[in-house]
Amino acid sequence: MDILENICTVDQVSELVYTVDTLESSLYMIGKQSWSEILQTEVGADVAKYFDIPESSRKAFLEAVRQKVKALQVLKLTVAVELPTASLQHICAWARQNISTEIILDVAVDPSLIAGAQISLAGKYVDLSAKTELDKLLEKYGRL
Repeated sequence: MDILENICTVDQVSELVYTVDTLESSLYMIGKQSWSEILQTEVGADVAKYFDIPESSRKAFLEAVRQKVKALQVLKLTVAVELPTASLQHICAWARQNISTEIILDVAVDPSLIAGAQISLAGKYVDLSAKTELDKLLEKYGRL
């Protein structure tokens, strides 16, 4: 399902789920915004193109999107600074090539890390932060 190809973060997934909810409600409402009006006014063009489908397929398509979202694994990434979008996309692409094609990032910023990252996925955790390395050095050699 190509709709998830450019979605890399939990925030983007939340936006997608909101879109699915809004479009699904339009299937049952009379006198409210139509499917095409919602696509034009509330959904970005980059996402709306995936929802331009025949009326007879809409309900099944929305359910398929929901199931795909539920199957996503979340890689928790804590970094010292806010990462640019290009960096997040690069990390996401790497994770999808090396870990799972059905993965998204939950990114948090913690300046106390100084540099590096803390990563957790499926109950596994690794701390690659400068803070942890400095703490180890201080513990080994004592405080200056």
